[in-house]
Amino acid sequence: MAGLSGCETGPFAKKNWNNPFAQADTSYKEAYGATPAQVARKIRNLGDDAAKMTESAQQSACGELINRFSKESDPLIRREMVYALGSFPDPYSLPGLRAAIKDSDPFVRVETCRAWSRRSSAEALDVLAGIAQADDNIDVRQAAVKGLRRFQSPEAVRVLGSLLDQRDPALQYLAIQSLKGATGQDLGNDVRKWNAYIASNYGGTSPSPAPAPGLVDRSGSMVAETPSTDPWR
Repeated sequence: MAGLSGCETGPFAKKNWNNPFAQADTSYKEAYGATPAQVARKIRNLGDDAAKMTESAQQSACGELINRFSKESDPLIRREMVYALGSFPDPYSLPGLRAAIKDSDPFVRVETCRAWSRRSSAEALDVLAGIAQADDNIDVRQAAVKGLRRFQSPEAVRVLGSLLDQRDPALQYLAIQSLKGATGQDLGNDVRKWNAYIASNYGGTSPSPAPAPGLVDRSGSMVAETPSTDPWR
């Protein structure tokens, strides 16, 4: 089966899938009669239609998305490509999602975290854990932390626990919210209680004697500060 580009019949014909890549070698205006934002919308629609496609069509679409992603200079379009890839099944989408982890644009990497969080594999957990601890953009780290709430595993709990002493109150708060999902426990926003629980049940480190700055409740316990913004905007 031919790729997306120039295909006029079959599941990738423009009349069926509103193919954003048809005649893509020319300018946006010539190829689409549309702005980059409109092209991005067409790519999103492609992802929304992923479940309706045959397996061979999914494989072909992912191959085209991955090929175009490496050549696309517009981060808005790259972000929508990641969204679309995240809607397709493994293993066809994985090469593109792996490449997107290192994208230069933080908004693309935020979308990449969302895509990985929709997967339940060990690789998805490893990817989100690495981003949560090491990415140089706080919004991307927050997106990864939020994705980790879906993984009820000791590794996820230990990674989230390691973030409780972060000096960024929003990251600290989101780590606690994700711990509630990953453990099925609700210990409130008390950092010391969570540290003690993780040390006792998951072999974590002992609670820190001096947690990162946060809010102090009337009992003197440190509590994470509620962030003023949502990184999943």
